Amino acid sequence: MVRSAYKIIITIFLLMNLVSCSDSTTVEEYLAQAEQFTEKKDYNSAIISLKNAVRLDANNSNVRFKLASSYLEQGDYLSAEKELERAEHLGADNEFLYAKLAETKVKLYKIDEVYPMVDKAINASDDELVVVLTYAGIAALHEEDNEKAKDFIDRAIGISENSAYGQLGRV
Repeated sequence: MVRSAYKIIITIFLLMNLVSCSDSTTVEEYLAQAEQFTEKKDYNSAIISLKNAVRLDANNSNVRFKLASSYLEQGDYLSAEKELERAEHLGADNEFLYAKLAETKVKLYKIDEVYPMVDKAINASDDELVVVLTYAGIAALHEEDNEKAKDFIDRAIGISENSAYGQLGRV
């Protein structure tokens, strides 16, 4: 009987050690891993690391934004949209959040959802606003509204005539 109790105590002790030795990777470490994978253009691995980070901190808008960016790189626009909207809802202040959201909406042909990005990005950096305006112009072209497209593109060029997006708008 004493021997059985002893075995139970040892088993419990071993199980507690096993649980405490489980993955103790932090959100920051997962982010660093994801960054390394992203530099190598290994987006599948980056997504796995970022999903692990989300598992630890589901309300981290930066993790959600980086996860969305990886999805965008893979062409998974639905997942990118979902994560970008979550990042926005969580109060993300990532530069280019609205630019990436506008890009995603255009690629999903959710044209009516692109235009509100212009208002949301109005206080963003000039670089981000130029990108959002350019995607709004592209959205207007999808609707064959050339006048609206020209307005958005002219606004983008007015902000930054030399940006790649401004140059694209001239074509």
